[in-house]
Amino acid sequence: MYDTATILATIAGEFPVGFPDFTNVYCEYAGARLHCFRSEKKWVITTEVICDNFKMADATNEVYYVGNGLKNFLVQGDSFPIIDNIDETFTWIGNKMYLTENIEEIVVKGRAINISELVNSSRNGEKLRLIDVLRFLVDNHREILFLDQRDVKSNIQEELQLILTLEEWYHPQPDEELTELESIRMIAKVLQSGKVEEYFPRIASNTHWSNWTKYFDE
Repeated sequence: MYDTATILATIAGEFPVGFPDFTNVYCEYAGARLHCFRSEKKWVITTEVICDNFKMADATNEVYYVGNGLKNFLVQGDSFPIIDNIDETFTWIGNKMYLTENIEEIVVKGRAINISELVNSSRNGEKLRLIDVLRFLVDNHREILFLDQRDVKSNIQEELQLILTLEEWYHPQPDEELTELESIRMIAKVLQSGKVEEYFPRIASNTHWSNWTKYFDE
């Protein structure tokens, strides 16, 4: 059996490899989802992060794994492209990707998404960046961006069961101690006990992209 101290120490030791840093300069943040899996002897936290991935020049879902219930402990992350037709719909200008003129539809994981609402709101001459489109998708088409349960569990041992999925929580900022945060300590308690009711945060969520633009847009 594992205890909360072990879980917290493991999270801290793997940050930011197995547990994400939303201020990562190579992955401009748009949105996230967190899953908790457990059995009596094992646990895993899987965090999905939607971002403009500068290294890959793509829009991706970066998936982070931390815990003792992984199938492959050498794999602490995966990367899944989001926009199928990104080469046709975005153009490089300088060191950023911008929506090509007259594009009002993109294909996201096989589904055509109309973005005319976003395009029309920006017809004052301002070009739309890839991150602008991703933030629009997070706010308006969130569900299609994230993984299905089969892909979420691709690196998790079969006996572990999903006990908690969070669409929002309080995530550490650069000046904060990860394992001292109420949200992270409560997640550890849920993993240890298996009781979802142990997660009852009093501190407001900060995972909406609007709370992280200061690290990228200034």
